[in-house]
Amino acid sequence: MSNKGRFWADAFSEPKRQYRYVLSNMRGIPQWIIKTVKKPSLQISETQHQFINYTFYYPGRVEWQPIDITLVDPVDPDATATLMEIVRDMGYVYPSDIDTTGGGVITISKKKSIEALGREIYIDQIDPDGGGKIETWVLKNPFITNLDFGELSYESDELVNINMTLRYDYARCLLKPTTGADLLSPTPADRLPEDMASPIAGGGRVNDS
Repeated sequence: MSNKGRFWADAFSEPKRQYRYVLSNMRGIPQWIIKTVKKPSLQISETQHQFINYTFYYPGRVEWQPIDITLVDPVDPDATATLMEIVRDMGYVYPSDIDTTGGGVITISKKKSIEALGREIYIDQIDPDGGGKIETWVLKNPFITNLDFGELSYESDELVNINMTLRYDYARCLLKPTTGADLLSPTPADRLPEDMASPIAGGGRVNDS
């Protein structure tokens, strides 16, 4: 008797687990200091049309929502120093360092903000057998919109965390090829190569760090 439709009765079925993931390709940020990451989400706007005492709704544009990342702040490598360097590379200059007599005032731009962090960031969900990828989210043109360097307390011995928010233009979801009919089967461009290496080992990507 087939176990199709009875997921928990199938010993070979494996759910995706929250802790099986790797976030990579953020400049200067090692994978092992990442604590939590929110997966991408999108919102579809709506427009309404009223007729007599009826209201009808129509879908509009897609807007990808910001994601939040929490990381631990070690002494070495110093995550605070790395992130402040990224902010400076985005074009931020302390008011006391502005040169009003030289070649003009430097300001933040989208191009510099994206290049400071990395043009693509990868969230890889991995399997339990060797770290192969089963799902990858690619964030396109990400940049930092919020940094919270945590809090200190004499009453706590917890690790210091840094909370970061990223905005991006859009995200692409790459899925592991599957067999059989699948209503949500991705197009070939959205499929992960079957021999994709473990993201823990680099996965063939160039890290900007």
